[in-house]
Amino acid sequence: MPRSGIQLACVVLLAALSARSQDAVPSPVIPAREPAIVTSVHAVQDPRGNPSVEIVTSHPVLPTILMLDSPPRLVVDLANARIGLTQKRTPVLEENMLTLRAEQYKEDPPITRIVLDLLVTYAYTWDVSGDTLTVRLKPFEKPKAVNKKSPHEAPQVLSAAPSVAPVVVPVTSGVGEVVLAGKQFAAGSTLTAGSDTTVLRLTRGGEVYICPQTTVSVTPSKNTHDLMVGMSTGGMETHYALDASADTVVTPDFRILFAGPGEFDYAISADSHGTTCVRGLKGNTSSAIVSELMG
Repeated sequence: MPRSGIQLACVVLLAALSARSQDAVPSPVIPAREPAIVTSVHAVQDPRGNPSVEIVTSHPVLPTILMLDSPPRLVVDLANARIGLTQKRTPVLEENMLTLRAEQYKEDPPITRIVLDLLVTYAYTWDVSGDTLTVRLKPFEKPKAVNKKSPHEAPQVLSAAPSVAPVVVPVTSGVGEVVLAGKQFAAGSTLTAGSDTTVLRLTRGGEVYICPQTTVSVTPSKNTHDLMVGMSTGGMETHYALDASADTVVTPDFRILFAGPGEFDYAISADSHGTTCVRGLKGNTSSAIVSELMG
């Protein structure tokens, strides 16, 4: 074989060996973040006597928070977290506070649940400073007095349909914040509709109607695609489409999952006894998956 032909054959052979060696190299595996360890949980009172719960973890976690009644209790779920406490049940016996409990609610994926047993229900806010999560409780504001209607007037049917000029609240899908009338506040903060329906307008497209006097919390997921809405009592409607993502609506007793793709038009209501109603509306093309929280 001529010398040029030998050189060409060597080059082809080396290229083939190089390609094979590259194929043999495994792709780098990005390890999942280790679960956070809950190292401290305790209840405190502020100078006004309002209770708070302080939770210390090995690294920050995103909570799911619910205020339940019958009996009153604050429930805090920490995803991807394991309990590292030796004492899991602590009597508090302060004003309106009874017992603070912590348990490993689920093993896979790991979820730690913290429950503060109360004598009365509260509204709440929460914030994170370093590795410390603080849930601050505050009394509900008393509703303003409303003039009684004449018994001869026809009863009024409440609906989640927006009024002529509903309050529009744009909600970002970014992690850690939502936008309320041009102002930013931490994800997970609560929003209470007034005497009219409040419209949550999502930046990804679509809307959520919040019925009058209903309080919800809105928490975007870490991947910025999913949304979790927590509601204790009241009513809401969803009107949006999902692609390869899933939203969750959490009531005191149930978790309602909307798994895309599809169009999700649903009405959801829950009363003080935990009774929950989920109803498909006109335009809906997808199913809702309902699971029990405490069962």
